[in-house]
Amino acid sequence: MSWGMVAGAAVSLIGGSMANRAEQRGQDAQREASEASIEEQRRQYDLTRQDQMPFLEAGYDSLGRQQAFLDGDRSGFENDAGYLFNREEMERGLNRRAAAGGSYRNNGTDVDMARMLSGFANSHSDSYWNRLAGRAGQGQTTASGLGALGMGMANSIGNIYGNTAAAQASSYQRQGDIWGQTAAGVGGAFNYWAQNRNASGGGWGGGGGGGWKYPSGGSGPYKG
Repeated sequence: MSWGMVAGAAVSLIGGSMANRAEQRGQDAQREASEASIEEQRRQYDLTRQDQMPFLEAGYDSLGRQQAFLDGDRSGFENDAGYLFNREEMERGLNRRAAAGGSYRNNGTDVDMARMLSGFANSHSDSYWNRLAGRAGQGQTTASGLGALGMGMANSIGNIYGNTAAAQASSYQRQGDIWGQTAAGVGGAFNYWAQNRNASGGGWGGGGGGGWKYPSGGSGPYKG
């Protein structure tokens, strides 16, 4: 085989190897970019969830207080800051009026106090419930938002994985084409050399006409 043929085959092999390596590097870069994108999406979701957690926890707490109130536990209501403040103000005002009228701490004042506290408790319980409902609703809204955000992230990551898999499959196909073209180039160079050698009377294994011949008809080498 001439040095030109050897060089051509070597160039074909080297070119194929370099093209295949470049394809592999491109595949690696795409995979790294996909993983970086997925990691960033997860990081952003975790940050958002952390920021929204106080609202979610407040909603859970309020929902639990509502259930306890319905079950007859009035401790949350009776210790509510708004209820205690307004009750103290009401008692203080009633005592001042009773003292000014000379009836402080008598039975009539106690009856009036009990009647006012009963009505005040009934009216304030509605306010207490509504405030809990507002906080619980806020938590529910937060939970729904986080759920939608998580679903969107899951869909996005799924698309990234799907696109990456499709790109890898395409890359494998291109690598196969590269090596196939390389093999065809090397095989063509060898075939060209063999045909030229046969045409010039050269043999395959012994020198002169006593070696193996490679006919142009394609029937295979034969002993000359």
